[in-house]
Amino acid sequence: MTTHRLSFSVFRHLSWLLLALLFACSTRPPSSLTPAEEGELPWQAVWQADSGRYNAATAQLIRQADNAIRNRNTDKAGSLLERALRIDNRIAGIWSRLGWLAMQNHQYRRAQNLLQRSNSLGPPRAMRRLNWQFYLRASEAAGDAAGVARARQKLTAFDG
Repeated sequence: MTTHRLSFSVFRHLSWLLLALLFACSTRPPSSLTPAEEGELPWQAVWQADSGRYNAATAQLIRQADNAIRNRNTDKAGSLLERALRIDNRIAGIWSRLGWLAMQNHQYRRAQNLLQRSNSLGPPRAMRRLNWQFYLRASEAAGDAAGVARARQKLTAFDG
């Protein structure tokens, strides 16, 4: 009877230890996540790669807008980007971000226009491709068959 209690006690402790070990290995503590890691969007690297040629005021507004986007504060991001446009409306990355924000607000036709404007300013290849990917999504959501066909054609040219 003593052996039975001992083996049950050992089994119970090993079970708890195993459970604790599995839990510790399978999760990352929330305190180790920074807000940027939690909210980073995959295409923000494309936007940021084009950020080296702005004046200081515009660069600051764009950084603040990117932080707002990471934190899913689209209204704040939009107003910051609109302010940046008033300083310099020839920055493709601002128009691209505004196009993405318009898609988030289900303003698909507006998104298409903003993304076309971004591409008209001669952004780097990666941003042009990203804009066409966004344009495709906006066209699909808007039910714009011609826009879908155009975006697919442009994306095929990038991939080909």
